[in-house]
Parts: sequence; structure tokens; C-alpha cells
Amino acid sequence: MRIGDASPDSRLWSLVLSLLPLAACLLACSSLAFSHAGNVSYSQIIVSDHELRQEVQILVQELLLALPIDANKDGTLEQGELEASRAILTDYLQKKIEVFSEGARLPLRVESLEVRKESVVDSDPSPFLFAQVVFASPRPLTEFRMRCHLLDEVNIRHDNFAKITIGGVVRPFVFTPANAFEYRGGVARSVALSSSHWATFLNFGTLGLKHIFTGYDHMLFLVGLLLVATRFGHTVKVVTAFTIAHSFSLTLAALRVVQIQTRLVESFIALSIMYVTFENVISWFPVRRWLISFGFGLVHGLAFAQALEVLHLPRPQLVTALFSFNVGIEVAQVVVVALTFPLIFAMAKAPWRLRAVQTLSIVIFACGTLWLVQRAF
Repeated sequence: MRIGDASPDSRLWSLVLSLLPLAACLLACSSLAFSHAGNVSYSQIIVSDHELRQEVQILVQELLLALPIDANKDGTLEQGELEASRAILTDYLQKKIEVFSEGARLPLRVESLEVRKESVVDSDPSPFLFAQVVFASPRPLTEFRMRCHLLDEVNIRHDNFAKITIGGVVRPFVFTPANAFEYRGGVARSVALSSSHWATFLNFGTLGLKHIFTGYDHMLFLVGLLLVATRFGHTVKVVTAFTIAHSFSLTLAALRVVQIQTRLVESFIALSIMYVTFENVISWFPVRRWLISFGFGLVHGLAFAQALEVLHLPRPQLVTALFSFNVGIEVAQVVVVALTFPLIFAMAKAPWRLRAVQTLSIVIFACGTLWLVQRAF
């Protein structure tokens, strides 16, 4: 029998078999998207006349991937191990955090090292290393350049969310392995940019993009919503409802009007994925799926806001960061829709469409179930 004469059932089984690698890939990705705390560290930086003081907060589970300081190999960092590794940690911080003033590199002094099960994300129970470091300058710090590229050997996407206070003015900044913070003539900027507001806009816009492209749960929720779409108009309604909802809750949460535990929000996101894919499997026709999109969009917006909440920014800087972060999210969302909808629309009239939608939904449902177990328990 020629390939073109294959029966609908044989074509269906070929489709299912072709989806198995995708299923394995998605399940593997689920462990990467377990927590939004991953790939991120935090800094509180205060600059005075002759001193730059920084408190660095690093997720212990990521730090242990970079340094051999877990003596008993139990996956934790106890105070005894921390003290025994002080020289290793000091050397590491000296290599990864650089401050230059008037062409000279300032020496780093580690004042304290401590592991605490708390972070700037109040409801995150993960252990963090808190390191207090000081850069002393013999001359007034009227100009300097700072680079912070922690854990770039572990993850090239690692970011350090910083709140930098100079002369009583708070400036948000996101350190990456490819950028630096520069302060000169009273103006703060990224080394490649010309103004602090523009630097904030691009930094947080890029962060919004990465939050979606590395946030597999958000992407799979959106794909699950769109799998049953047969018309472009339906897709526009669903995506618009999701956008309005998450923008609204993102704003409220970032302004700290609404605060909900991280673990609860992340668990509800997993449930949202399970719900929409369950609908797909049992073949309910989602006449008003835009309502489901809006309701769960409110929950996803709360998760988006966690990236900004940790900085506790003053309102002027927060408004710029919030706007650009949301723009980045929307751009990433448009890219996801543009890539997936043509494929979904192409199979809309295929005889095996229902089985394909159900198979993909089961795969995504499995990811949602795994995330729920991880996040809730």
C-alpha cells in the first residue's frame, strides 16, 4: 500500500507516535519550570561616599551546582559547611562581582555568610545564601561601573535583580552575564544605553520576554487554550481576555494591593493547565472559553508579578519597570500564538483532529499534574 493510501487510523497512529518525543521533552522541561525562583538571585546595593555595600541572595540549590562546598553530598548547605567553605565562597564572589572606580578595581571584603530559609520572596521556603560584601574606595564614589555575573557557568540565562540606592534614590537594575551598571555624573545607565529610564525599560522588557520563553507552564497553558480554536476570531478573544486579566492582576500584585502566597499561586497555575486540557479531552465545546482564559489569566498575572515584587521599588521606577515588563510578556505571547496557531488551524479540518487535540492535551495535562504535585507538596 502506498503512503498516500494510508487509512485514517494508520495516519492517526503515526501522529501519536510522532508526538511521543514531544511528550518526553515536555515532561523533562517540567522539572526546569518547577519554581520561578530558579535562574534568579537578588541584590540590595547601597552606595555611600567611600563605600559600596551589597547583600547578595543566592538560591542554595543553584550555588551547589557551581561550587564543591556540599561536603556530605546531601544537597543542603549547613552552617559548618558554610564556614569551612568561606575561602572558596570569597574567591568566587571576588571573581563574579566587580566594581571599578576611576579605572581601578575596588577590593571586595566579605562581612558575613549565612544560610536562611527565607528570601525577598516572602512565601518561598527555599534556602538562600545571604552574603554581605563591601567594596571600599579611597576616593568618593562619584562614578563607578559594576558587574555582577553570578552562576553564569551554571545557567547562561541567570539574572540578578538588584535594587541600587545612591544618594537616597533607588534605581532598579537587572544584572546579566552580558551587561554592567554604570554611574557617572549623577546618571545611572547600562553600559550600552543612554538613560536610566531607557535602561529600565529594556532590562525589564527583556525580562518579560524571558519570563514567558523560560516559563513553560505559561506557554503550555496558552497552547492548551488554543488547541480547540478553529477560527482566528476565537483565538483573538481568548488571547485578549488572557492579556487583560493578567495585566490587571500583575499591576495589583506589583503595587502590593493584592498579595497571595507563591506556593498557592503556582499550584493554581498547574491546576489551570489541567483544567483546560481536561476540557479538551472530554470534548466540551468551549463556546465561552474566553471566560476561562480571563479567570485563569488573573492567576497567571499574580505569578508574573513575583519577578517585580522582590525589588520593592519606589512608585516612579516601578511604573516604568511594570510597563516594560508587561510589554515584554505581550511580545512573547504574540510570538507563541503566531507560531502555534497556523499549525492548529491547519489541522482544524483534518479527520484526525479530535484525536490529535486529545493526545496533545493528555501530554500537557501530565505536565500540569507533575507541576501540581511538586508545587503543592
